Amino acid sequence: MSQVFMVFALIAASLCYSGDCLDKCSRPLPDNQMLTTTQCLAGYYKKRTCPDSKEILCEKCGKDKYTEFNNTVYDCMPCNVCKTNEIIKSECTNQKNRECACKAGLYLSYDLPNLRNCENCTRCKNCSTCPECEGNCGREICGIGLFRDQMGKCQSCAEHHCIDKSCESFCHKVPVPTTKWIMALVIILTILLLLGHFALFCFVCATSKRRELCRWAPKKYVNERPNDHDEVPLNTLPDQPAGQLIYLPKNMIPGSVVKDPGTIDLDGIRQTTASLGDIKEPTTAEAEKEMWPAPVLYTIIRQVPVRRWKEFLRLLSLTDDQMERVELEARGSYLELQYQMLRLWTQMSGACLENIYSTLHYMDLSGCAEDLKENLQQLQGTLV
Repeated sequence: MSQVFMVFALIAASLCYSGDCLDKCSRPLPDNQMLTTTQCLAGYYKKRTCPDSKEILCEKCGKDKYTEFNNTVYDCMPCNVCKTNEIIKSECTNQKNRECACKAGLYLSYDLPNLRNCENCTRCKNCSTCPECEGNCGREICGIGLFRDQMGKCQSCAEHHCIDKSCESFCHKVPVPTTKWIMALVIILTILLLLGHFALFCFVCATSKRRELCRWAPKKYVNERPNDHDEVPLNTLPDQPAGQLIYLPKNMIPGSVVKDPGTIDLDGIRQTTASLGDIKEPTTAEAEKEMWPAPVLYTIIRQVPVRRWKEFLRLLSLTDDQMERVELEARGSYLELQYQMLRLWTQMSGACLENIYSTLHYMDLSGCAEDLKENLQQLQGTLV
């Protein structure tokens, strides 16, 4: 029984394969098909003729294909493909071909089946044959990297920063180096900002009344002499750790006996002034009248930078010979030498605090002069 069934199945399959089943136009039809007796409508093409009824089976054109008129063709026409120098004027449908048009500044020189060509309007000599050029026909042809301005002259794309649309292809190849200008501007602004901060700092330093901002002089060891004459520094005090600064009392002369601030060392004055022939040795009454208290002299010494001490004394009219004699005869640290030199100046005529203030101002040490005034005012209360 099964063998008989297989025989009938093979016979039916052979009949369908020979075309008896495929050529029949069975209903209902799909949405993209239709039956007609004469021709297929626009947008359709003839797929086959139905053998039982002699009707024509038409099928709708696929994507990017069309038939513009009623037909009996067995395939649809392919739609046009626009070139790179063309734009799409209207899209392709199953009943209409795709329309292409030349881009701005170009015109269609000839239009043949499968052969279209767009050329620059400058090549159009007869303006009536290229209406799409809108009066630009026959003008001068601008080279690569140039564009035509409103006056019809060719201008450089790079010099005008590629503002014209016709420069787009050229500017993509040669980009405008804007980043270099930005980097240069950032560097210039940074330098100006640093210079401004430095100038502000210098202004604050110049106008400040505090000595710490204007002196910038390192503290010296009290047991060292300056290197004006390449002298060997004196030995440090005993039991002093290496590198430690020594701060002496204000009313103490290093290397001598501690005395009261108001005590006058007449022997020291006579010993110093006796060796200076050009200065008159003061009497006891004159020394008591003219001698400045030791705390006052030490206060003055502390306000003058060590490196500018001799410059300070020269401006106060103390000669180099007088300073050298004090250096040869005095003993002790450099602080003691400063004390002896300044005490020698106080014995000269015209020695007063106003001269010291004026000298400090002349040396651009106005901050030190202001500090000296404040310290002397504070010291005045302790000496009264």
